[in-house]
Amino acid sequence: MGEINYHNDYFPYILIDNFYDQSELDCIWQELDYLCHPKRMGRSTLERGAAWIRDENGVKQSVKNAWDLWLDEFFTSRDSSNILEINRKLVGNEQIFKDHPHWLFNHTDALRRDDTQIIYYEDNDEYKPHRDYARLTCLTWFYREPKKFTGGNLRFPWFDIEIECKNNRVIVFPAAVLHAVDKVSMEEQYRGKKLGRYVMSQFMHVN
Repeated sequence: MGEINYHNDYFPYILIDNFYDQSELDCIWQELDYLCHPKRMGRSTLERGAAWIRDENGVKQSVKNAWDLWLDEFFTSRDSSNILEINRKLVGNEQIFKDHPHWLFNHTDALRRDDTQIIYYEDNDEYKPHRDYARLTCLTWFYREPKKFTGGNLRFPWFDIEIECKNNRVIVFPAAVLHAVDKVSMEEQYRGKKLGRYVMSQFMHVN
C-alpha cells in the first residue's frame, strides 16, 4: 500500500510514496507507452478543453502547456484499460481517506464518480496556478528512472508549499486549493523519447 502520511497544518492532504507494486507499475507503463503518442495524446489547447484564465484584456489564456488525454473518453469501458482498473486501488479504498482527521476526507462515501486524465510533460512544459472542478484531486507521478528531467514539482502558492515530484508518489488534496506545476527542463538528448514527467490525475466528484 506504500508509505502513507497525513498532513493537516495549512490545508489537509495525503501523501503516499511507493503506492503501486511492481506488477501494477508494469501494467501502467505498458499503457503509458501506448498512450504517449501524437495519434492519441494531444497538446493542451483551449479548443481541447484546457484549463484557462483571462488575461488583463479579458482574453482566455490556457494555463497548461503539456500533452493530455482523458482515459474515460478514450476507452469504451473500464476493463479495456490497465490504468482505469488499477487506479481503483486508490479511489476504491475508503479507509485511506477515512484515516485522515479532516472532515473533508471522512465522507468519501458521497464521492461516487471520478475521472482520470493522463498528462505528459517534456522540456519547457508547465501548469500555471489553477484550481480543479472536483471535490478532491488525486495525482500520481511516474517517470523512467533514473530521472531525465528537472523541475516538475507541485506548488501550492497560497501556502508556499512545494511537493517534490517522485516516481510512484500519490498526493490527494482539496481540488479548490490553488496549485501549479513548475516548468520541466530536459536536455535535448532525452527529448521525444517518453522520458519526461507523467501524472495520472484522478478527480473525485459528488455524484
